Amino acid sequence: MDSSTIYSIANTIILFPWLLMLIAPKWKWTHYILYSFAFPLLMGILYLTCMLLFWNTSTGDFSTLENLTQLFANKDLVLIGWLHYLAFDLFVGTWELRDAQKLGISHWVLVPCLFFTLMAGPIGLLFYLLLRWGKTKTVLVDYSK
Repeated sequence: MDSSTIYSIANTIILFPWLLMLIAPKWKWTHYILYSFAFPLLMGILYLTCMLLFWNTSTGDFSTLENLTQLFANKDLVLIGWLHYLAFDLFVGTWELRDAQKLGISHWVLVPCLFFTLMAGPIGLLFYLLLRWGKTKTVLVDYSK
């Protein structure tokens, strides 16, 4: 299977959990599917597989911006980077949903944060942390409860 096909499959698969978060956040199956972290795990397995298959197909490294550009001039390694984004953005979005539900934050207020987490991960997380701060006056998470 080539990297273009993997890209198309990953982009299609990842929409399912995001749609669940956006349109059915309190459905019991949404909780089972999202909180099992099955989709980030699936993306992680796909990421590892692509790393094993494609990592040695390019020159470049992470030491300088020029070397990074050279590394990502290879479409197979761009795919690996994209899978990284898909997995982590979904993980963050799932955390945002779960945390917002625990705090009683309205889902309609959360939806823009989830959208931006999907489209531009760190911006969505920033928006959620600001929303969380507005609700709790802290961005810190107390996991002892």
